[in-house]
Amino acid sequence: MNAATYSAFDQYADEHQGRSDVSEDFIMDLTADSSFASSLPGDIADLVLADHPSLPITFPELAELTQLIGGRSSFQDIRDLIYSTPINTNVRHFLYASVDGYADYFGSYAHQPLVRIIHTMLNDALRVLAMPEHMEVSNFALYDSRYCELVLVEYSSMYQSDMGRFVAERWRLSRAMKHAFDLTIKRYARSVLPHPRISVFGIHVFDGGITFLKMDFRSRYRLWQLSWVDMPTSPAEFEQNFSTYITESLRFAKLVDRELRRRRAGGRHLSQEEVLALQTAAQQLAPTIPSPPHSPTTLSPPNSPTP
Repeated sequence: MNAATYSAFDQYADEHQGRSDVSEDFIMDLTADSSFASSLPGDIADLVLADHPSLPITFPELAELTQLIGGRSSFQDIRDLIYSTPINTNVRHFLYASVDGYADYFGSYAHQPLVRIIHTMLNDALRVLAMPEHMEVSNFALYDSRYCELVLVEYSSMYQSDMGRFVAERWRLSRAMKHAFDLTIKRYARSVLPHPRISVFGIHVFDGGITFLKMDFRSRYRLWQLSWVDMPTSPAEFEQNFSTYITESLRFAKLVDRELRRRRAGGRHLSQEEVLALQTAAQQLAPTIPSPPHSPTTLSPPNSPTP
């Protein structure tokens, strides 16, 4: 991105002050549903696309999952496969738990089992790759070893289709990701130099679709859409969408794992003088604008520590 991109964003933010737009929090929304992104002229849009992050496409766990599923697509075929396969790898456990959740869901068509499937995607897809001793998973977030939020999840409207609700939830999740980003910088700056490409991730489930998101910072907070998939909610949709749903989940998990490993590796230890200087600079981060009246409460785990 260049100065023209940031200038276009600043102009957009000025024009949208007071409209409950994420630009008020210096978030450059570059997702597919963004009014800012759609307003960019072609030459600037090309620069944005050139900087767009992507999900990993080649790694051993994905190869194992692809080989395990093979050409199977129906729920019956995949269930018979995994129920008769020794569950002796993390990938096999991930597939088994996902299919077992659908077995409950298709058996009752109750809402709670579908929530369990989403939990499985967060808990098990990430654990396939990430180091369990350096993370903690709650219902709504994944934390690193310093109890900084790494992945935030919003799925209060998985059965909703009202676009007004979608916009409100995406606005809330984006701001929660920005808040988590700021807290991460402040917490790491207590003792080590944060790595220069820190990212925070989000998962938004709405109307049966799952959007995987990433936020980073390059002069402005940048919100990216990494992928969007249909979540199967019937046997027919399972046959059509399950393979994409589970492989995209694992690819997202791989990207999160890379961030987790960078954080675990740690930066250079700071002297007390450097800690003071960095903490002073971190305090200058603009606070996230409070939620407007009557908006749904931000999804976050209970008893989160203060920065």
